[in-house]
Amino acid sequence: MGTKLLATFRDFSAGLNVKDAANLIPENALTESQNAVIGNGYVAKRSGYEQFASSQVTQTLTWQQFGGKKWSDV
Repeated sequence: MGTKLLATFRDFSAGLNVKDAANLIPENALTESQNAVIGNGYVAKRSGYEQFASSQVTQTLTWQQFGGKKWSDV
């Protein structure tokens, strides 16, 4: 089996950078983030979801415009 290489990064003060080219991104910036909360100089695991109801959706509605007016103005 191959060897796993691990690295520890503690400084995320540059935050998330999705604009610049890979060779221009500083070491203290993230280029991708999944299930994370990015704050001022830190990255933390995002909290999970909480189930509020156990019933299923039984009806969906589609809102349309009538004669250029929004449905709420009709």
